[in-house]
Amino acid sequence: MIQPAQGLGLWLPPLKDTLIGCSGMHYLAVADFDTWFAGHRDHIEVTKGPVDAGGQQALYFRDLNGYLIGVTQKTQH
Repeated sequence: MIQPAQGLGLWLPPLKDTLIGCSGMHYLAVADFDTWFAGHRDHIEVTKGPVDAGGQQALYFRDLNGYLIGVTQKTQH
C-alpha cells in the first residue's frame, strides 16, 4: 500500500513527526488474535489498538529495537 507520510502519521500517531524516506509495514498474522493478545499484552508496548482494520482485528506494538509491528487475525483462504 502506498500512502502519504501525513496519512501514515494519522493511522499510527507515533510516526506523526518522524521524517519518512521510505516505509513498510510488517504484520504478524496469528491464528487466534484474542488468545495472542491476552498472552502478550503485559509484555509489549501497544501503540494502537486493538482496532478494526478492514474487518479484522489489529494492533500495533513497538519492538525492542523501536520498530512498529502490526498483529492481525490470520485469514482463512
